[in-house]
Amino acid sequence: MRPDRHTEPSRPLLPATVLIPLLLALLGWSLLVVPAQAAERRGRLTLELNLEGASRWQDAGDSSQTTLKRHYRIVTFLRAEGEPTSVNTKAPDYAQKMMAQSAQVQARVAEAQARKPVGTMPPVMDPAKQMEMARKAQAACGTDRDCLMRMLAPQVAAQVTSDPARQAQLVRHAQTARAEDDEEDQRYLMFNGIDRCDAQVEVRVDETIEGRYADVQGPVPWRIVRSDAQRPSADELRLLCLSFNLVLDLRSGTITTDTGFGLPEPVVSSVHTERGRSTKSVDRLGGLANVAQWVAERTRQAPRAGSASTTLPLVSSREAGRGRTEGSVKAQLSWKFEEI
Repeated sequence: MRPDRHTEPSRPLLPATVLIPLLLALLGWSLLVVPAQAAERRGRLTLELNLEGASRWQDAGDSSQTTLKRHYRIVTFLRAEGEPTSVNTKAPDYAQKMMAQSAQVQARVAEAQARKPVGTMPPVMDPAKQMEMARKAQAACGTDRDCLMRMLAPQVAAQVTSDPARQAQLVRHAQTARAEDDEEDQRYLMFNGIDRCDAQVEVRVDETIEGRYADVQGPVPWRIVRSDAQRPSADELRLLCLSFNLVLDLRSGTITTDTGFGLPEPVVSSVHTERGRSTKSVDRLGGLANVAQWVAERTRQAPRAGSASTTLPLVSSREAGRGRTEGSVKAQLSWKFEEI
């Protein structure tokens, strides 16, 4: 049986699990989040990938064979942003969870407001005034979530109900209830790349492609040798530093990224020999698409340290879609993220 509407119920109008996000959502929590002023937490990410493969290609009178060895080693540094939260913003189902949580909060508020007689609904607060209150709360509380709830509770209560008794009940609840309900879930810590982080990149390449093509005077042999990967430029290293970010699960020790980790495409020396003449050039070493996809998928969600290996088809981009190719590349990947 429902209690009489003039009788104060024995439990709060909204539970803490709803009140806490409501307090933050209605008053612009995103504006209140500032970098923590506590001791800075940093992490070092190390990636290593070894590739070794060979392939043969044939198309009528044209043919080639490829042998390759590549080694990638990347060491970069990241910095923790803010404090651990209960939400993994890089989880695949993050958007769905946030939509569901928002819908639940709105449904609870609508249910609470629907119990009031017509004409007693509280007026909607002006957004500019809302943001001004949020800034004042930030100035007074910094990132102290409990302090923010205590300061903002009266204004939020006034938006939920026009009943003074229920407003007082909400305020009491907010001022006494800490974030204890979800403290055990404060496990996700965001790490972002640091500008000019002194990243280290080492790439070794030993790749030979040789073959022949049909000519009116007979088959013409040719050969391409790639080696001597150049060190990335200062701008490339800076971009690499900023390109890595992840969420660390402090409880399980797993990491989550948006699309997995990528690999650099260094500049290498190439020597092309054909008809007895050799020409040298400096070219960008393109990645192997299927290897890049495998690395990304393997590091999308993974333990903070681990290794993996696989064997994938090896097809040169210049030969794809023509003739017949047989070959494979063995990939060995290892990664480690450690706080320093």
